[in-house]
Amino acid sequence: IKVKTPPRPQNRFILYRRFKSRSPKFKKRRKEDRKVKLTSKEIAILWKNETEEVKKVFCALERMVKIKHREVYGDDYKYKKKKRGSSISSDNSS
Repeated sequence: IKVKTPPRPQNRFILYRRFKSRSPKFKKRRKEDRKVKLTSKEIAILWKNETEEVKKVFCALERMVKIKHREVYGDDYKYKKKKRGSSISSDNSS
């Protein structure tokens, strides 16, 4: 039985990225032009050029998301990195 670990609370950039990626500018693109990696890089540039007022809004949203996350998953939540499966290398030397 796999125990599902709770997700990390979203930070202000992730919230901003979600908001921007749903905007008409990104939604109207052809499917080939909506690659996640390229969209994320483009949104990162937009984020760097945003005004302090906009960043404050997303900072406030981040605080609200953290409060909600705490209500759902508890105060003792701590992020734990997922362990990658150890690959067994086949060594043919005798």
